[in-house]
Order: sequence, then C-alpha cells, then structure tokens
Amino acid sequence: MKNSIYLWRGLMTWALALFVFVSHAQVPEGYYTAAEGKSGIELKSALYNIIKGHVEFPYTSSSTDVWDILKETDRDPNNPDNVIGIYSEFSMNAAQEYNSGQGWNREHVWAKSRGDFGTTLGAGTDVHHLRAADISTNSARNNRTFAECNTQYIDGSGTYQGPTESFTSSTEFVWKPRAAVKGDIARMIFYMATRYEGYNGELDLEIVDYIVDASDKSPLHGRLSELLAWHNEDPVDQLEIQRNDIIYSFQQNRNPYIDHPEYVESIWGSTTTEPAALAFSSTPTSTAVAGELYNYNITTTGGEAALTITATQKPAWLNFTDNTDGTAVLSGTPAETDAGDHLINIEVTDGISIDSQSYTINVSSGSSDGGSMAELFISEYIEGSSYNKAIEVANFTGADVDLTGYTLHKQTNGSGSWSSGLALTGILAHGDVFVVAHSSASADILAQADIATGVSEMTFNGNDAVALFKGGNLLDILGVFNDATTFAQDVTKVRNSSITTPSSNYNSAEWDNYASDTFIYLGSHTIDATAPNELPNINISSPADNAIFTEGTVISITAEATDSDGSISKVVFYEGANILAEDISAPYSYDWNNAAIGSYSLTAVAYDDQNASATSTAVNLSVESAPAELF
Repeated sequence: MKNSIYLWRGLMTWALALFVFVSHAQVPEGYYTAAEGKSGIELKSALYNIIKGHVEFPYTSSSTDVWDILKETDRDPNNPDNVIGIYSEFSMNAAQEYNSGQGWNREHVWAKSRGDFGTTLGAGTDVHHLRAADISTNSARNNRTFAECNTQYIDGSGTYQGPTESFTSSTEFVWKPRAAVKGDIARMIFYMATRYEGYNGELDLEIVDYIVDASDKSPLHGRLSELLAWHNEDPVDQLEIQRNDIIYSFQQNRNPYIDHPEYVESIWGSTTTEPAALAFSSTPTSTAVAGELYNYNITTTGGEAALTITATQKPAWLNFTDNTDGTAVLSGTPAETDAGDHLINIEVTDGISIDSQSYTINVSSGSSDGGSMAELFISEYIEGSSYNKAIEVANFTGADVDLTGYTLHKQTNGSGSWSSGLALTGILAHGDVFVVAHSSASADILAQADIATGVSEMTFNGNDAVALFKGGNLLDILGVFNDATTFAQDVTKVRNSSITTPSSNYNSAEWDNYASDTFIYLGSHTIDATAPNELPNINISSPADNAIFTEGTVISITAEATDSDGSISKVVFYEGANILAEDISAPYSYDWNNAAIGSYSLTAVAYDDQNASATSTAVNLSVESAPAELF
C-alpha cells in the first residue's frame, strides 16, 4: 500500500514540481494576509499563527512518511531515481533508505539534540528542516553550530565518499555547508525558530549568536550573524521555491522566509544594511605560568574595510603577530622573573573607527606552584592486540574536576572530521586518572576502566588520531589531524612524567613507548612535581550584587580572602579590566568615591604567598543621578 501511495503521490507531486518550476508558483491567495503591515516580534508571532498546526507525517511508517516526502523534495534533477545530499551533493539511490548503513539518511538541519526532540512528531519530522544526506557526511556534521570555517570536509568512508564543498574545523565545533545551499540552511533555521515558539507543549527554539557546546541539549542553535550573512549571500532560488511548494502539498504549511525573504531582516536584522560594529569577539586568557607557553588567539568582527590589529601595550616576553585577516596571535613564554601582573592593551581599526581590549595577565611562578597544570591531558594510550584498546586521562590541576563537557574524539584513517565524541562523566579527583576502554578488552584493562564501551571512538587503529576536547574545543591530541600515516600501532604509549600540560599539537617525544599489550602502567600516572599549591578563596562581601548607589556616594568595597595552605599576600580590586586599588592586610577593603553614573562589574583577586591567584564572583552595581531638589 505504501509503495502505491508513494507512486501516485510521486507522480502527482513531480508533475506539480514541473509546473512550479515553469510558472514560479503562486503562494495561496491570502496566505500571509495576517502578517501584512507587521514587523519585528509582531511579524514573527503572526507568521507562527499562519504556519502552526501543520499536517504531521511519521518519521518511519508503512504509509506515507518522511522518507517518501524527501524522495520528492530532494530528488536529483538529473536522475529522478536518486536524491541529492544536502552537504555533499552526492547523488544517492533514493530506494536505498538507510539500508544497514549502505544507503542514505535524513538530516535534521536544526540538530535534533538542540532541544532533544529526537524523531517525534512535530519538530522531529518537520520536512521544512529535514534533508537527504549521505550517512558519513551527516555523522561528521553531527550537531555542530553553523558558522564560518575553512577545513574542507573530505568524506573518507561509506557508500558515497569523496571531497565535498562543505567545511568544518579541527579546533571549533562548527560546520559550513556548501555555498549553493548556505541560504537554504539559514532559512530552514529561521523557519524552525518561528514554527516552534513553546506553545501547546512544543519546544521554544531560539537562535543564538555563539557556538553552542557539543553536549548542550538546550533548544538553541547558532550562529545568528553567520546565518544572516548566508541568507543574503545565497538568495532564494527556483529549486528552493519548488521544494517549499512540494512540502506545502503534504504538510499544508510553508516556509515564509522562502516566500518573503525580506521578513528575515524585519525580525532578526541584517548583516548587509549596516556594517557590524567593530569589536573583539575573543576572550583573553588572563593567567600564565612561568616556563610555560601562553597563547591568545585574537579574533575581531565588523568594520567597513580591511582590519589592522596592534598591541599598544604588552610585556617584552610576549610576541604579537597580526594575521591581516581580522585575527592576531599574542604568544610567549614568561620567565620566573616575570611573575606578577602585566597590563595588555590591543587595538583594532578599519581606518574609520577603533576598538580596544585591555586586560591583565597574572603570571604565577612555575617553580613554586607544585607543577600543577591548568587542564586535563591524555596520559596513556593502548593499541594492542584484538580489542585491547584504552585511553587514560589525568588530572593534575590541583582541584577535583567535573568531567561534564569533556569528550574523546577520533579521526578515522586520517581523513574527514572528528567523530561525534564520547562524553566523559563523573568527578575526577586531583592526582587521579580516568580510563576509557573497549568493552571487549582484556580483563587487566577492564579492571582499570571507568567506562567500557564499543563505540567508534574506542575502535582506533595506529593511524587514527585521538583527542580530548572540552566544550567542543580541542585540548590535547595524540596523532596528527588529516594525516593517515601509521604512528601508534601495536604499542602502549605513556606520557613522559615531565609533561604536565595538554597540547593541540602532537609531539612524539612527549611519549614513552612500550611493547604491545603492556598494561602495567594503566590506572595511575605520575608527573615530576610536588604536591600542588591550593588556590586561595575570595569573595566580595559588600556591596551586595545589583546594589544601586547615588552619584557622589562613597562605595565601600569589602572582600574576604583565605588560603588553606599558606597566607594571603594581597587583594586587588577591579572594575571590569581596570584596577581600582590593592590591599595587603585584612580586612581587605577600598572606598570608591569617584564612580560616575553608569553600570559596573566589580571583582577581587586574591594572591597567596606563592603568588597564585583566584578571582571572586563578579558583583554588579549601578550608580544613578541624585534626585532633583524640591523647592
């Protein structure tokens, strides 16, 4: 029955599609009447009421389902028996629905984990954001944020493979579709944020202008600024109009941003009407350790012309490089004699306007902090016989670490993107290790395992790079990304005891190699360091958060600071990145008597007797004008 229905509807809809292509189709009369004369949030609300309550089709069924509709909407115009992959443009046999991984599958452009709606009726089966995709490219896209990136995705596995015109990144969790569908993708995301507004038990899907963490299941997708640009760069074309009409014949609702592209600017603004304000889009790293490399990748946005970035103030141990593309790098290794605070000021200009970023780097002594490091790192790798595979992660940060947001990834055979990621869980104590093993590994390995699993991340071979990520960003890597050279086969690799920090660049000299199936080092790790110095504790006790003061009032700032394994040497008070004052003895306080009208964010930084520092939670306050006198 399903095939008969599909054949009949396929013939009818294909005929409709041909008619649409020739006649440019007409939106049903009066369809957008309720939206006329509206703008902004009122327009978005009107569009929701127009497109809500659409006819829903099941994800998989013996009757008409999503597979059937996609065979019509995504049909290859040069081969009616095939469908076209949204990201790869591979032409795929439409009859092979998944087919045990040998066929094609259905891509949720608004990733179904962004709101965790899965494949349920509603957002999970709404064909306005579902597209045909080849399986391995779809897996590589994962739930990545849509944003600009420049590493071409080359599909190296599956039935359909080869170079694509989509792009990804080895350091950020982002994805850029091929140029011909960038605008299509943007308008699908705009549709979803309009159709699903949180009413009648549905999710409230919202677009944000930042990269969403891989593990975040909030109903958020991004990046808005990139999607707006893509909407303008890739206008609506005839194939997109045709697809909208075919979906309407099934679901009885339309994507309004295909019919009326101008609605996008009215609701979300535009990247083309006014140049974006010149600004820094990166957050500086405010701490460094003597003897260890400090690196800050600077990024900027906006401007009307080519950008020039300069460092107008920096210490001599830092080197500055302007990449002449709106990015720059501030990098260097401080010495023990550089311990303390260093003021940094960076400026960017397009020749018309200037923006600046000022902050302070605190350099702590490398010899006195006990060798503690700022992050987790991979401490052991086992690639032995059969399924004897394990990865060990060590914590020498000086504090217990919540593993939420940390993931292990693998690149297969030196090509393609990182895998979707294996999430680590639990709390990892300082000085302890976390072991992930293949579930079919030997008993000696499994005895040390915190996670035993057979997922793809644990099926690595000697030419598969493996990496530790945090919040979707690369921390530590073993192997070289996009290099299929065999580097670690039939070997146990243990990180040198002298290595105490992760690295985004693989260095074989950092590892000691042992014979295949050597397991005696698994489950513990040591570094060349004494017990780490415990950081001080500090909080601002007054004023209270969100306090309001009158102009001319003295604002008394008080902080409480303690150090469990030493003493407090000083407390420095900040307003934003600006130093207000410092106090070397308790009670730590400062009277601020010249605050102008405005809003402020106060923090206090405590330094202990080993020059290690900790920063308080910010306290926000505002200063208002004095009330006028009454006569």
